[in-house]
Amino acid sequence: MFGLGLTELVIILIIVLLLFGVGRISGLMRDLGKGVTAFKEGLRAEGPTAPAVTPARAAKAPRQIKAKPGRPRPGRASKKRPSSRRR
Repeated sequence: MFGLGLTELVIILIIVLLLFGVGRISGLMRDLGKGVTAFKEGLRAEGPTAPAVTPARAAKAPRQIKAKPGRPRPGRASKKRPSSRRR
């Protein structure tokens, strides 16, 4: 893992504990755990805000954007040749 051994990881952990303290780190981990839990619950939630993907909707091809005449197609850079003038 990134070329770090067990000794280096322990030294980094000790430095982090000295800098931030046990109370602040435990609070950060608690908030991180609550955030992960809320994220998982949001993924499981089914309701009017979560659109259902049916096989018919998933298989439907995306709508094509048609370019107007005289304009470059969206998503493509125009092919301009660099000028050969020297300064």
